[in-house]
Amino acid sequence: MGKTSIWPLILAGGTGERLWPVSRRSLPKQFQALNSDISLFQECALRLLDAAKRSPVVLCNSQHRFIAAEQSRLIGINPSAILLEPARRNTAPAIAAGSYWIAETDPNAVVIAAPADHVIESGPAFREAIEEAAAVASDGYIVSVGVEPTHPGVGFGYICQGGRIDRGRTACRIYRFVEKPDRETAEHFLRQGTYWWNTGIFVFSASAVLEELESSQPRIAEGAKRAVSAATTDLDFLRLEEIAFKECPSISIDYALMEQTRRGAAVRLDAAWHDIGSWSGALSASEKNSDGSVAKGNVYLDNVQNSYIRSDGALVAVKDVRNLSVVATRDAVLVCDLENSQEVRSLVRGLAEAGRSESEFHVKDYRPWGNFEVVDEGVRFLVKRLQIDPGASISLQKHRHRAEHWVVVQGRIQVTRDDEVMEFAVDQSVYIPKGAVHRITNPGDAPALVVEVQTGEHLSEDDIVRFEDIYKRA
Repeated sequence: MGKTSIWPLILAGGTGERLWPVSRRSLPKQFQALNSDISLFQECALRLLDAAKRSPVVLCNSQHRFIAAEQSRLIGINPSAILLEPARRNTAPAIAAGSYWIAETDPNAVVIAAPADHVIESGPAFREAIEEAAAVASDGYIVSVGVEPTHPGVGFGYICQGGRIDRGRTACRIYRFVEKPDRETAEHFLRQGTYWWNTGIFVFSASAVLEELESSQPRIAEGAKRAVSAATTDLDFLRLEEIAFKECPSISIDYALMEQTRRGAAVRLDAAWHDIGSWSGALSASEKNSDGSVAKGNVYLDNVQNSYIRSDGALVAVKDVRNLSVVATRDAVLVCDLENSQEVRSLVRGLAEAGRSESEFHVKDYRPWGNFEVVDEGVRFLVKRLQIDPGASISLQKHRHRAEHWVVVQGRIQVTRDDEVMEFAVDQSVYIPKGAVHRITNPGDAPALVVEVQTGEHLSEDDIVRFEDIYKRA
């Protein structure tokens, strides 16, 4: 093997249903600020950049491509690539596709494959673990990063340590994996002291993991390889070929490879690690008050113990309860027992079956040009708040069933209306009659805010006829 270089690979394709109503399919948990002022995705990108000294390769679905790109830009990172998954196929096909792309660029690459939704509290300890794992991986091992368990967690997989490897401080072979045991088994593992939590972070040479997949999971290897080789460029993104990628079985890398390979190894991360997969996980990862509770946003607590209380809007006042999760957004409130917060997923699926849009969509809808938020609606009217990012532009479009009135409240905008091109600043407005071909562009270097009042018989988003779009949407 030639000189080793480390490539970060961020797995950002999850939906995070158990963290509803904050996490929804339209804007899942990895793109939300759950632990700090920046999103979990941004925390991950900065952590990997620090460890590898290279911008990450990002894997996400098409719906979130502009969010991933914009959140990267906001922290000063230009991803090495953003690969778009045409379907959800779990971590094994995602890691295979990312590894094929990286191997084509750098045949000697060592890859750090990391989920985008973890919290790790020590940067130096993470760097140290990755350095050790990369050294072990350079010998052909596929390395899992583990952490010492602090309690008998039933929401995590476990790694049973095997014989030591003379290549690092904590490196060992993997004796076996155990996927999410019951509480009694987890308590036994904790007493034994030979088990680590499996963080889902893996370090390996791209060539080694592809050889293993080609041998043990040929359908995944072949589908991922064809999806990369036939991928198409879309602006700054690379769309994996749909048919080939969908032929990959949907399976995790743990089941597909790590439970079968003889090349498995592990190193220990000596830092607090949290997989925020539920509201009980969010409580564990957050700073608590003297009653062991977390209060985020517009909340007031009186005798509330071991609970996670959050409001992104109206005041939430909670009294004389314990072991609860109360999470309020602008359009939904969740109340559940923390012990059963893993079961929120089934509630979300029930909402979806009942046809409730809140199961999937937020009040704020993110678009490649910025976002919009519904402020009010009634018979024949709808009021939105639009944010148009610097240099961004909505598509050139018209509506068959509605008229629009735009009022600028921040910044300035350039408006195309049929054959006219006009500029408007704060406190100025423009009327767009039904059927007029129109577009808003933000020519400035700061976001522009516009209040939009729609009037008409049909005010749905499907009343858009696009003529031109710089983001190449249909």
